[in-house]
Amino acid sequence: MPDQVRHDGSGEAQAFVVTNWDRALVRYKEAEAALAAAAHTEDEDLYDRLGEHRDRALQRLLLTPAPSVAALAFKLDLALYEAAEEFVADLPAMKAIKQDARRLAAATA
Repeated sequence: MPDQVRHDGSGEAQAFVVTNWDRALVRYKEAEAALAAAAHTEDEDLYDRLGEHRDRALQRLLLTPAPSVAALAFKLDLALYEAAEEFVADLPAMKAIKQDARRLAAATA
């Protein structure tokens, strides 16, 4: 299966499922770390490219279905960036977040 990686620590095969959310979250965190590491660079082109990469990773993460309420909360924290005092994502991201909320609410009802 493409989303499964077999990992065993004791000779028994255990399935560890890597989801689209996991991949999107890792990409976002890597892009965020790369941008933070270049925060004081004098290479404005590099910083701009890293910023664009981070923005694409953020958008991808916001559009990826949240697998849990905690993931939904994380998406909301990212989308409703308090320092900017505005919604920093776009309409498709807001629709995805609303779908997450409805789906997760229905699963707990």
